[in-house]
Amino acid sequence: MLVNNLAKVFLSLVSACVSFVSILAKPAQAGVFSNGWYYSIDSFTDGLEGSRVGGTLYEVYAMAMQQNPDRVTFAINTNFPLTGDFTPLALDGHVGWSDLILNFTGKSLDTASVSGELFGINWVKNGSGATELGVYKNVTAKTIAPENGMLLSDPSMRAINRWVRSNKGTPAMGDISAEDPYFNQNHLIQNVIASGTKIGDVELLNDVSNLRLDFSQFGARGNYIHAFSFARNLLPNGAFVAHTTPECDNDVIAMAGVLQPVPEPSTILSLAGLGFLLVTAKIKRQHH
Repeated sequence: MLVNNLAKVFLSLVSACVSFVSILAKPAQAGVFSNGWYYSIDSFTDGLEGSRVGGTLYEVYAMAMQQNPDRVTFAINTNFPLTGDFTPLALDGHVGWSDLILNFTGKSLDTASVSGELFGINWVKNGSGATELGVYKNVTAKTIAPENGMLLSDPSMRAINRWVRSNKGTPAMGDISAEDPYFNQNHLIQNVIASGTKIGDVELLNDVSNLRLDFSQFGARGNYIHAFSFARNLLPNGAFVAHTTPECDNDVIAMAGVLQPVPEPSTILSLAGLGFLLVTAKIKRQHH
């Protein structure tokens, strides 16, 4: 019985390492785990430039995440450069990237934000309330979309989705649908840290050539891949929803994923040894 129970633990841990299950939001389409990365694929036709929809400067194609015992890495495939866009539509003449906002609570974004239960990654300089680049906890979030050029008469996600569809695009938010109640459709999405406590540093990865990323397998062929990483122990275990976007909320991408517990080295060795014994025992039975 002990061996059977340990075998179940071993197999469940192996399974958990190669699959992500969303329990916080209804997936718009299934994400894919490939070569150590979990990929969230967005619509390719929901980035806006006036009445033009799809393949624009603001198009976000996909986001990927990789976890190892020491680091968590996120990567974004997009046409939107790291330097952003210089446009008179923004109050300061410039639109940059927002923060990455993570929610582990199982609550909607609005609810978790009001109670300061979010995490945030301020990975580029922007209009965030974060005092410096880094990883933050106890985060409340806010939107800075209107001052960055999202000037629809109805400042809401519902209006953005309607505009995309009216111009023959397909609105989506990666792993979850454009109308998922996780995001309040009555207003623009909170995209940066309003307040929070810094708990660690973030590293922007200028060279992504050795990360073994392959967005092209999903047809995602943005002009840029932006990647950043931080220490694994800065975030809790469990299911989460994470989202990011240009500061104007033009093409939000969300990921519904899971951060797995990191087993103690002794546990890993024990489970690996158990796995070897189970396989060996099975082989012996097959030959008798």
